[in-house]
Amino acid sequence: MAFVKAEDLAARLAAGSVIVIEAGWGPPKDGHRIPGSIYLDTDLLEDGWPTWRLLPIPELAAAFGRLGLRASDSIVVTGHSAIAAARVTYALMLAGAREVAMLDCGLGFWASQWPTAPAHAARPPAQFEGVPCLSIRASLDEVERLSAAGAAWIADVRSEAEFRGETSGYSYLDARGRIPQSIHAGDSDDAAGLYVQADGRLRHPDEVAALWQSHGLHMGSGRFERETIFVCGGGWRAALAFLFARSLGLANARVCPEGWAGWSTDYVSDSAGGYRQEPTGRDIVIGP
Repeated sequence: MAFVKAEDLAARLAAGSVIVIEAGWGPPKDGHRIPGSIYLDTDLLEDGWPTWRLLPIPELAAAFGRLGLRASDSIVVTGHSAIAAARVTYALMLAGAREVAMLDCGLGFWASQWPTAPAHAARPPAQFEGVPCLSIRASLDEVERLSAAGAAWIADVRSEAEFRGETSGYSYLDARGRIPQSIHAGDSDDAAGLYVQADGRLRHPDEVAALWQSHGLHMGSGRFERETIFVCGGGWRAALAFLFARSLGLANARVCPEGWAGWSTDYVSDSAGGYRQEPTGRDIVIGP
């Protein structure tokens, strides 16, 4: 189960059978909270400036444990941003959470329909001891090998402008372009409206499946017709697309968390104590 309906979460909250994580970047925003929810700053799961890449699994597990989470907990993730919630949901799955899903709406929509609380809750630290789910992650080397061989679909869920190389999409990333042989699968950013509705509710998975079919990502019998690796700039948007694949029962989908940034760019320390960006040497494509 990749997504949980809001009405189902409300029932589980009443029964006390679930832990809710609110995912966000930086300090919590002012506004409503789901009662009993814990706040998770996505910075806790990343290696920081200048790369902002997902931490190794043992460090992810340690971060979740500091928040009081155990791998055996039943967890639902939400937030004001769907891609932030997807990032955290994916990280929990990767680290070995046994039962984790993402709420099918954002906090704004939740607050319009269900009770809220004025503050977040806290839990005592715990041991997060899960069995990592390595099958949902693809390395950059795998992406390079599979794309060169035409053995997998590399599904790029950045904007069209990023895909064509008109912009990198990030203020801290210079490189523009896309991975060779990749397929544009529609921008999964919240604001694009293809995967997330304007009111913060997720699109129905069948709508996303139709979008993918229109871009050449065909599926049937619980699988894509070819192994599919979702990529974006740094893993957030790709995580949301991956969760849609899971919600559709498509088993042969993975995420490359390093995405375009990792494919294109190495960060090298300079003499002033900062970093400079250098090409990785992997092939890139720019244009339609």
